[in-house]
Amino acid sequence: MGGSIALDMTCSLTAPPAFRRAVLTVATVLAIAEVGLFAAVWRMGILADPGANARAVRAFVLAGTMLTLQAMAAIGVAWTIVALSRTELEWDDHVRLEHPWRQWSGGWPDVRRVWWRNGWLAIEIHGEWRRWYVRVPDASAEGITALRSMLPPGVWLDGAELRSYYLRRVVPIFLAAVGIGGLLVIAITAYLRSF
Repeated sequence: MGGSIALDMTCSLTAPPAFRRAVLTVATVLAIAEVGLFAAVWRMGILADPGANARAVRAFVLAGTMLTLQAMAAIGVAWTIVALSRTELEWDDHVRLEHPWRQWSGGWPDVRRVWWRNGWLAIEIHGEWRRWYVRVPDASAEGITALRSMLPPGVWLDGAELRSYYLRRVVPIFLAAVGIGGLLVIAITAYLRSF
């Protein structure tokens, strides 16, 4: 008999079910809290009439806008964390990544960088500006070992290579975001003081 049997050797990594449930619970509680906050502020808004005072009207509109932006950011972060908790990584001859709002599939040469840190496996793909994150609590899990064995040389970042990468790529973006946020807080504070 000269035949061969093709074996399906698909491997996958996903977040543990307990982690998924916990993230969904936190996101639901956050959404309920935001709805409660909006309801409370809306009730107070009915009682507070800025009248003909132009400064009071501007402050009222600014406070409402800031509350809305804060709620959008909080719900956006909650939804992002829920999506991240549902990211699935599968591989065999090809690599497939997916979560509720996006998916990607390609070959091993398309994978640019991969690292594990604090329970999260980060994956960068050539040509994409967003990373993929998969919750993997144990770095020594056999799934991580199998994944590392499939990666091209130099793709897995560890130790000094990972620290160097963070210093070159992540820290400047983080510092820029903190600086822009600080400038916005200063500008809003100066605007409110002008009343």
